[in-house]
Amino acid sequence: MKLQFMLVAVLAVALTGAVAAQSRGADKPLPWLGMGIRSFHEKSGQRLLHVDHVVPKGPADVAGVRPGDLITEFGGSILRLGDDLDFLNFLAQHKPGEQEHLRLIRKGQVIDLTLRFGKMPDEVRPAWYRTVEAARRKRAALHALPPRNAPAALLRTRSPA
Repeated sequence: MKLQFMLVAVLAVALTGAVAAQSRGADKPLPWLGMGIRSFHEKSGQRLLHVDHVVPKGPADVAGVRPGDLITEFGGSILRLGDDLDFLNFLAQHKPGEQEHLRLIRKGQVIDLTLRFGKMPDEVRPAWYRTVEAARRKRAALHALPPRNAPAALLRTRSPA
């Protein structure tokens, strides 16, 4: 089974304009989950998040999330987002300290947990910004659009011949 996209070591949350905010030197606290995931779709089309690892004493660890878990619901909703950027943007609505319900499957058993977002450590921010930019590039490639930082010549439309 080929996975759609591997998110960086820790899944964190930032605003949709996270890369631009970084270049302006934004110091706004960003929410952090403290787990590494891979996303994929089941044959049924449902999106699942496979937990690859959990940061010790991080928000996911404290909530009871374990490596190997499959997250099926986040915030009380089945994951029906189209791609990784959709999921990152969905998470971007949260703030450190907020709580969300998680439903996951562990060894065939359904488990409900409550996860409290932590504050993203400063050393994690660069990886987060790279993850957001990679998800943007992936979406652009899938939609045959030039990336955000493409040369202006690529952005011009050609007139019909």
